[in-house]
Amino acid sequence: RMAVDWVQNFDELTCTCPVLVLAHEFFDAMPIHRFQKTEKGWCEVFVEMDTSRRSEEHFRFVLHPKPTLRNVLTLDARLKDAKMGDCFES
Repeated sequence: RMAVDWVQNFDELTCTCPVLVLAHEFFDAMPIHRFQKTEKGWCEVFVEMDTSRRSEEHFRFVLHPKPTLRNVLTLDARLKDAKMGDCFES
């Protein structure tokens, strides 16, 4: 397992090894949508920043509070037998 260093700007980088920088825009641009079956129906799963001190990754998954238009356009009858908590990605 590798250690991850979080920095606010490139001047803070101290290593001479290759550096890989991924910004949140990279993940936002990926055409992947995740849905989870809930009591309210299929809800889209989003990633948001986790600013709590106990968070090591600084991100967390959150469910949209209710089904969205994307759910209607993406999900179909193949998923009618899905159980609570099941996930689907498109």
